[in-house]
Amino acid sequence: MRLQCSGGEGLVAADGTFLDSRSDAVGCESCPEGRSSVELAPSAPADMPSRVCMPPNDAIYIVIGVGSGILVVGFLIGCVVVRYFQRKVALMEQFANMKLPENVQEVINQIHSDVKQTVDGKVCKYIPELAKLSEEQANKFGIVICDLQGNIYKVGDTQVVHTLQSTCKVLLFCLALMEKGKREVTKRIGTEPTGKPFDEPSIDYSKKIVFNPYVNAGGITSAGMMAGSARERYQKFENLARAMSAEGPAVKNHLRLNEQAYSSEMATNHTNQGISRELRKVDCVGDEKVALDAYTLACSIDTTAEDSAIMAATLANRGVNPVTKKEAIPEDINQDAISIMISCGMYNGAGQWIVDVGVPAKSGVGGGVIGVVPGVCGFATFSPRLDENGNSVRGVEVAKAMSEALGLHVLKGGSSSKGGSSKAAKPERSGNEVLPQVEDKPQRDSDDGSRTHGEE
Repeated sequence: MRLQCSGGEGLVAADGTFLDSRSDAVGCESCPEGRSSVELAPSAPADMPSRVCMPPNDAIYIVIGVGSGILVVGFLIGCVVVRYFQRKVALMEQFANMKLPENVQEVINQIHSDVKQTVDGKVCKYIPELAKLSEEQANKFGIVICDLQGNIYKVGDTQVVHTLQSTCKVLLFCLALMEKGKREVTKRIGTEPTGKPFDEPSIDYSKKIVFNPYVNAGGITSAGMMAGSARERYQKFENLARAMSAEGPAVKNHLRLNEQAYSSEMATNHTNQGISRELRKVDCVGDEKVALDAYTLACSIDTTAEDSAIMAATLANRGVNPVTKKEAIPEDINQDAISIMISCGMYNGAGQWIVDVGVPAKSGVGGGVIGVVPGVCGFATFSPRLDENGNSVRGVEVAKAMSEALGLHVLKGGSSSKGGSSKAAKPERSGNEVLPQVEDKPQRDSDDGSRTHGEE
C-alpha cells in the first residue's frame, strides 16, 4: 500500500499499519520534508521497501511544544525565585552589617555646635509646667545616638530630665497590640495621616475609627484598650519604658511618674477631655475617663535624651534592647509601630520629615524627638523650643543634618555598607587634628538636676 505525503510517497504494510519500533527511524529519502520513517517487519511482502514514510502526527508536535514551553516557563520562574532570594539575602546581609561611620562622635559634636546657634521657636504655652520654663531651661540642648551594639554617642544636655509627652504614644500602641492583638486594635485605630493638628479629634466618623495611633485621639484609644485601672495601665507602660532603657539606679530615678506634671495637666486638659467624649460616642473607648487618665499618666513620665535614645534603638533592633540584650517588644508588633511612625509620627511636619530625614520618628511638646533607623541605630534629641507643628526646632534640624552626614535616610540609595553615605564618609580635617575617640560602652553623665515638665 502506498502512502501519499506532501513531499513524496512511501509504502506501508498490506494491512495499513506501521510496524516495528521508531527508535531507529531516519529521514525518508523520498520525502524532502524529512519526515521520519519506520523499518518494516521482516514478514512484510518482499516487494515492499524496507522503510516507509510516517504520516504526519500533529498531536506529537503539540505535546513536544507544550512540554518545551512548560520547561522554559519553569526555568524562567526558577530564575526569578532564585534571584528574589538572592536579593533578599543580600539585603538582609546589608542591614545586618550596617554600622555607623567611625567618626560619628565628631559628626554629632559638629552638628551640636552648629545647631546650637538656632534660637527659633517657642516653648509650649498651653501646658502650665512647660510655659514657665526659664530662658536657661528653654536653651537646654542634647543629642544622643545608640547603635545596635549598645554603644552610646552623646553631646550636650543629655541628662536633663523632662517629661516624655507624646512620644509615649508609641509605647501605648505597642501595649494595646500586645494585649488585644492586631485584629482588635485595627478596628479602632487606623494608619493614615490626618492633615490636622495633633490635638484635633482626628476621628473617621463613618468608620468609627481614629486615623492613627500617634495623634492624641490615637494615644487615648490605645490607653483605653488596655486592661486595669488607670494606674495599673500606667504601671504596664512604665515597665515597658524601663525594659526599653538601660538598667541601673539612674534609670529608676529618671523613668518615673512626675506627679506635679500629671496634676497640672489633668487640671487643664479640656481639649483632651472633649476628644475622649467623642471617642466614647463612636465606641473607640469604653470608660473615657479611665482612658484619658491612663494616657495623661503616660505623658507625664520623666525621661532623658539618653533614655529615649535607647528606647529608639530598641525599636530599631526589632524590639530587642541593644544594651540589656533582652526583648521588650515582639518583633511583629515592633514592625507595625515603626512603620506608622514614618508617616504619622511628626504631626503635620511628617511629609517634609520623610523628604528631609527619612526615618521613623516621634516627637513630643516637651522638646524631645526620637528617630529610628532600622538595623542601624536609634537617636534622640532634646530642646524645648517648638515650631508651629509642635516639633522641636533644633531636634528637626539635628535630624536633617545627621541623616545627610551619616547616611541615615532609609529611602535614599547610595549608603555604604557601614551605614554612612559616600559624601559623608569623613569630614575634612586640617593639620594633624586627631579625631575624638568614639565611646565603646554606654556611659552616663551625672544628672545636672534640670527638669522640665508637662502633658501633651
